[in-house]
Amino acid sequence: MRPPTVGLILLCMSLGAASAQQREISIAASSDLAKSGLLDYLYPRFSFKHNVRILRATLGAPDATRPHLRFGPSDTVVDGVPVLTSGEIVYKLEIVELDTDAAHAKDANKFLDWLMSDVGRNTLEDFKGDDGSAFRQFVAPVETRAPERTIVDISTGQEASLKHCGRCHVVGEINYMKGIGSTPSFNMLRTLADWEYRFRNFHLLRPHPAFTQIVGVTPPFSKRHPPSLVPIELTPEELEAIVGFVATVKPAELGQPVSMSDATGGGG
Repeated sequence: MRPPTVGLILLCMSLGAASAQQREISIAASSDLAKSGLLDYLYPRFSFKHNVRILRATLGAPDATRPHLRFGPSDTVVDGVPVLTSGEIVYKLEIVELDTDAAHAKDANKFLDWLMSDVGRNTLEDFKGDDGSAFRQFVAPVETRAPERTIVDISTGQEASLKHCGRCHVVGEINYMKGIGSTPSFNMLRTLADWEYRFRNFHLLRPHPAFTQIVGVTPPFSKRHPPSLVPIELTPEELEAIVGFVATVKPAELGQPVSMSDATGGGG
């Protein structure tokens, strides 16, 4: 076997050095998050996954340099995105607008996406603080009280269903054969035991959060993460009307009950 040439050796050394380079972002977090031990648990897991080192700073410290992200309670990080909760406290993450290169902005968004992903949710649920503190991924609250359903609700609900849901779902005979083949129809979803929960909370079930807004309920889309489709925007009243209409939809006759694995997503 011939020995490697000098050029090959230098190339390998160069590639190794490049792969070893680790990017950095700075996060200013509130002192209660730091004391809980959560950051010691989160940051190394994100860094290992994405090769992005996190430089720590204390939120509100007078001598702290301006960070790439601010991470703390909603009354402090007012303009951030809600990402997690602990008890009654909602914590937000805000990407700070900086005159930096695109790599920092990309990595800051990457941390936000990771924290809101399924992996981020599981990581939060696995954490147990020494003081008993626990954190959960933020889920927007929804109204659970069932309103009275009237004939007007049903008529309005059918119209709202066609407007907001009909581009993907078959609502009924009125748009038969016009939905997406892989998307369950309304009468198929009605066979599910939890159909009402799924319709009331459809904006929380994938893929709906990426392009759905419930006026006064869901947080606005991130400027750095615009909706993936032409957005759906409806009011809580329209959502209740849709649920009222769906209650009148006859469940599909499939011969046996539909399991959760047979239908994905929800209404909307």
